[in-house]
Amino acid sequence: MQGKSQTEIAQKLGLCQQQISYDLKAIQTEWQKDTTLALDAYTARELAKLDHTERRYWEAWERSIEEFRSRTIKAKGIKADQKIQAKPEQAEQTIYTENRCGDPRFLDGVLKCIERRCKLLGLDAPARIETEGVIVIDSAPARGVSEDNL
Repeated sequence: MQGKSQTEIAQKLGLCQQQISYDLKAIQTEWQKDTTLALDAYTARELAKLDHTERRYWEAWERSIEEFRSRTIKAKGIKADQKIQAKPEQAEQTIYTENRCGDPRFLDGVLKCIERRCKLLGLDAPARIETEGVIVIDSAPARGVSEDNL
């Protein structure tokens, strides 16, 4: 990490360069394994959060398409702010029913969860970037490259 060569490290530790090479390779392999495990655990945790959030969105969607019913009971001769129980023959009941077509914001949330999951898992195709321009190679003639064989 300090930029020392394997030979310098070997001399300082009293080992041969080949042993240092072997040890550094083993350390690098261990670091990569630890990093991969940490990344896998993080990905699994994020996927679990997404699954939970998506379930909540679906539950909210289902509630948003259910039939809505409300009932209003008015007692004749009694003000609305009074808490006197009216007898059934003095009560007037209104039932309001509404068929709802659902709140599209919940489906949008589901879609965002799916998009995020695809990104985490690397399922999206790489974005293709079209560029236009001229490539200039200054050292081409010095290496025996001409415009004919570019």
